[in-house]
Amino acid sequence: MVQTQSLEVISVASHPQHLAVFQEPRGGDVVYVIDQTNSVLRLIDGVTLEAIEDNIPVGDMPTAVAISPDLTKIYVVNGGSANISVLEF
Repeated sequence: MVQTQSLEVISVASHPQHLAVFQEPRGGDVVYVIDQTNSVLRLIDGVTLEAIEDNIPVGDMPTAVAISPDLTKIYVVNGGSANISVLEF
């Protein structure tokens, strides 16, 4: 059983999908959340839980997100447009 000290619910999108967490070398975590309804990637500050960037447009109906092992790229699978968006840091 996992025990936590607190639980917070963050409203980020009307139809959020997968997420990925990136630990920046300068400190702090960034949470990337797919907003399937609006076809964007939302960025959330992992400490303050506030939006930190404008939405990043991706393809139609994004379904999954991943970060490259060298932490230089974000990959978003777009089911509706049958492609992958590649975003560079």
